[in-house]
Amino acid sequence: MESFRSVADRFDISKSSLHLCVTNVAETLFHLVSQEIVFSTDISVLHAVTRTFEKFPGVIGCVDGTYIPMIGKSGPERDPYICREGFPALHKCM
Repeated sequence: MESFRSVADRFDISKSSLHLCVTNVAETLFHLVSQEIVFSTDISVLHAVTRTFEKFPGVIGCVDGTYIPMIGKSGPERDPYICREGFPALHKCM
């Protein structure tokens, strides 16, 4: 995780401009959330999704692009866990 100062420096903008950008993105996501994030009303589907994250109690999905590298998976059981970076991983869950 980086500080506002380091991100602002990286993009050569002020901290106040970065704050405005982050606020605008957050507000836009807030307004889109109800049409973009839709949970099933079918309880069996919700249970199936929850089982996907059984190692993380209370988690029913992921929102972040942060990968947690995994070890120990091999063969055909490994393939579903290969992330876009090419290694077996899970997403950081919120």
